[in-house]
Amino acid sequence: MDETAATTATLPTGPVSPPSPEVAARARERLAGLATPAGALGRVGELGAWLAAAQGEVPPRPLTDVRLVVLAGDHGVAAHGVSAYPAAVTEAMVRTIVAGRAGVSALAAAHGVAVTVLDVAVDADLSDLPAEVTAHKLRRGSGAIHLEDATTRAEAEAALALGARLAREHAADGAQLLMTGDLGIGNTTPAAALVAALLGLPADEVTGRGTGVDDDGWTRKRDVVAG
Repeated sequence: MDETAATTATLPTGPVSPPSPEVAARARERLAGLATPAGALGRVGELGAWLAAAQGEVPPRPLTDVRLVVLAGDHGVAAHGVSAYPAAVTEAMVRTIVAGRAGVSALAAAHGVAVTVLDVAVDADLSDLPAEVTAHKLRRGSGAIHLEDATTRAEAEAALALGARLAREHAADGAQLLMTGDLGIGNTTPAAALVAALLGLPADEVTGRGTGVDDDGWTRKRDVVAG
């Protein structure tokens, strides 16, 4: 048995219970009874009710172990004018997060959130970074989605399995709340293509400006998504 299989076999594999609608209702009722104007807490109140529903109790237990895992990879489509920034920014941002100097690093530090960044498919040699950053690398960059498959089927399945394995590992290690993020120049283009394909929507409706492309850049991006 390889190391991946051995790790998976020792971690929880049962289903995760969805947040309880009944507990959420109790949490909102409790929130409404507090000495604050209705809606004064904004999204914080909504998140508090969600947390109570996820934990199954009101009030929710305080969170003392919150983690963020950022998965980094490059997209071949970034070389085709769909982003306002060059693909090299992906590598630079990975290094900035590792150094603890990124915006997300400051926000996380202010709230006691542990941040991890993993090189899953960055199109660069990051072997000088800590091994835990590069240990999960599947490939260097992806194919341009309007010209070729972004990945092979095996690579796509390995990426999905990696996400599931990371979630199980963090949960088994005591994480009470696990957040994920993706990092990679050009990432909103394949994201828009996936939304269009899965929901049957036209490219015009799902294509945004991402990092702030101009009208010509948006048109190129729309055409890539449509293709």
